[in-house]
Amino acid sequence: MVNPRRLLIRVLAGLSLAALISGPASTTRAQQPTPQEPAPPVFRGGTTFVSVDVYPRRDGTFVDGLDVGDFQVLEDGIPQKVETFQVIRIEPNPADSERRDPNTKADGDTQAADPRNRVFVVYLDVRHTSIAGAHYARQPVVDFLTRTIGSSDLFGVLTQYVPISQLVFARRTETLEAELLKYWPWGQLGKDSGLESAHERRLAVCEVLMGMGPGAPLVDLSRDDLLMTSLEHLVLRLGDLRDERKNVLFISEGWVPRGPRTELLHVTVSDGDLPGVGVGPGGRIGIGRSMQPHLEDRAWCDSEIARLANIDFEKRFLALLTSAARANVSFYPVDVGGLRTSASRATDTLRTLAENTDGFAVVSTNDLVGGVRRIANDLSAFYLLGYYSTNTIANGRFRQIEVKVDRPGVRVSARRGYLAPTAEMAAAAAAPRSVGAPSAVDDAIGRLALARDDTEMFVSGTATAEGLRVAIELPASVAARESWRDGATVQAVAARSGGATATATTEMPAGARAAVATVPVGDASPGTWQVVVQAAGRDARLERRIEIVAPVARLVGDALAWRAASSPRAPLRPLVDPRLTRVERLRVEWPLVAAVDSHVTRLLDRAGKPLGQPLPSSAADTAAPAIVVDVPMAPLPEGDYVIELVATRGEESERRLLAFRIVR
Repeated sequence: MVNPRRLLIRVLAGLSLAALISGPASTTRAQQPTPQEPAPPVFRGGTTFVSVDVYPRRDGTFVDGLDVGDFQVLEDGIPQKVETFQVIRIEPNPADSERRDPNTKADGDTQAADPRNRVFVVYLDVRHTSIAGAHYARQPVVDFLTRTIGSSDLFGVLTQYVPISQLVFARRTETLEAELLKYWPWGQLGKDSGLESAHERRLAVCEVLMGMGPGAPLVDLSRDDLLMTSLEHLVLRLGDLRDERKNVLFISEGWVPRGPRTELLHVTVSDGDLPGVGVGPGGRIGIGRSMQPHLEDRAWCDSEIARLANIDFEKRFLALLTSAARANVSFYPVDVGGLRTSASRATDTLRTLAENTDGFAVVSTNDLVGGVRRIANDLSAFYLLGYYSTNTIANGRFRQIEVKVDRPGVRVSARRGYLAPTAEMAAAAAAPRSVGAPSAVDDAIGRLALARDDTEMFVSGTATAEGLRVAIELPASVAARESWRDGATVQAVAARSGGATATATTEMPAGARAAVATVPVGDASPGTWQVVVQAAGRDARLERRIEIVAPVARLVGDALAWRAASSPRAPLRPLVDPRLTRVERLRVEWPLVAAVDSHVTRLLDRAGKPLGQPLPSSAADTAAPAIVVDVPMAPLPEGDYVIELVATRGEESERRLLAFRIVR
């Protein structure tokens, strides 16, 4: 039996290969705009052009024959004048020979950004689909793609086991059809599919140490976490792709998102033991499991038990609905569990997913082909409206869109809003975008994805002249628990590949949420350190493992960051969780390795474009020389940002980046 991850990798590889060998896209008859197709909108300085895709339906059927005068568009309750109007129709059943795949992944993203090209993602929910469900799903999925994907539309395939970076858009369905027909038993619900990863195998050992045996919840909770994370990343990916509608055909038998597992909150298997430091196999010095690979690190189990037990999947699911609606992502769940005599909470989840994202669910039926054809018919045509917003304030806020149709009995689903760009954001969007490899700014922004609401302890590490600076920060919700109100003892144990080890311990005072320990490694040369960080409260313990890479620094070292209230006199505390609010300020210090002739600090948006003038900086008010910048968060809208430092000396220059996110 074929592993579903391998199946999807084969499908995606086939789609990528097809994209590489296909020729350029040709003009086809898939989309027929109205004969009086308007000219493209002309840019007006100081205004925002907004494109709105509209799906009016009466009794579930697309309402044809509407004119521009039949629509009323409101932005934050204020009427807007419709400047452009088109009817987009998709001719079904084009032959695969008429479809032309994009030449590259980047080309696929570019074509998917065109509002006339519909975008679909087929999401196979492996964990909540049975073998029988997978068997029943194969023909409806193939039928849907064959009937629905026009010669200009694009689709991709995804599961929770495929990273979002591997989502590739294509048009030809033959690769997917062959793979689904050959390897249809991808569903894993109700069967022992084995442990999928090293992480799951470690969790299984933790379950044994808990004395719970088969059926213990850790692996299942980890898989639920994987599904939610995958869907969250999918919504973000599609939201960044374009503003117009994106459609997800979600193949599943449903599941029930649950709240925190309170029965596991105080479970421990370590009895308070810290990971040991000593000589392991081959005479090498190590820490924890690296020293004794035949023993499981019980402290790691405690950390994972606490993390998984505290995840509120119900809250994350509701947040997913809000994010999908804002990103104009519509879910069309297809329940492949067959006809049920009564509704279940699992199918209710599928209905809720559809109802809150302007899709609809095909549930509790044996006629999957008919249900999927209804989805295809529902998306067979739409109106594309465009207007210039009357709101010229460039404030970076979310603006709500409402579309009404002056016809009785018509229900409208349309784009629900957009994030108003600032002047800098608009300039960055208008600039040509590179399709090359991710930039250093992309990498810095990408690390913000590690900032999760369910994280119990944030940890960061930086190599400095004094040693390894290891900082921890507890979220407010964790610090408020009884276990941490009296403070904590923080220990950092560092080991290097060459065998050197070092340890540092510090106290986090009562009422504090952060602490810094400096591990005196005595070797500042470039290299990598493996560090185990533990925080022990009154009756709780958290652990994280990180790598600290000593940079090859010639002029400036890595950034040291603090957060504080907006007042200049407010005390500083280490910034480890990169999320800040508008009532805070951010202080960043870059230690100087050598004297510099000049330096510039700038605030960049997530695309790497400068926002405003360079930031004022000063010399550090500490003994060690450093470049310091203080940035108040109050003027900035919610979003992701990067602080850039460029230092120069003679012909030499060095660049350092620090990303952060404003959440409210």
